[in-house]
Amino acid sequence: MNQNDTIAVFIRDVKRILAADPKQGAVLELVAERMRKLVADPSIRDWQEEPVGNVHSGQQSGPLYQDESGLTLMHARFGPESMTPIHNHQSWAIVGVYRGRDLYQKWRRSDAGNGAGDAQVELIEERVLEPGDVAIVPAPPQDIHAQQGCAGEAAYELVLFGTNPAGKPRLYFDPARGLAYTAQLA
Repeated sequence: MNQNDTIAVFIRDVKRILAADPKQGAVLELVAERMRKLVADPSIRDWQEEPVGNVHSGQQSGPLYQDESGLTLMHARFGPESMTPIHNHQSWAIVGVYRGRDLYQKWRRSDAGNGAGDAQVELIEERVLEPGDVAIVPAPPQDIHAQQGCAGEAAYELVLFGTNPAGKPRLYFDPARGLAYTAQLA
């Protein structure tokens, strides 16, 4: 099966899983398991196409899949140069690494706020995602994370969003200053 067919089957399976639980509660675990199978597929793992930048650099490849419900599959690259800012996407997501290693951080907002301004966040998990590993970015407001390629190499991923993040304002967090600020990237 080629990459396009593999992705089409993945999307079909994800839609079936999501239809079983429209509130997307525990169903994200099932979607993550399906993502794990996708990124282990040789047609994906050997993908040679390079995504253009990432959303935090102001450059990004177009979606691999997007529909009217907002379900969006993107191809992402995170370099080893620096950690992305701590941020949200205002959507749940499933991250699947297919090449390289990703230093993935999950953060939690510990104050009562939900927008820009004074904000306290704390690191609650840090792990290295290897090829075939997945991470669940929970639904808002706890969809706060940061990523970086590690071990001197870039991480290549497929990321499935519950709603299309393109053009949405997102929050970036500065824990040292106790602030959250809004930014909208293309």
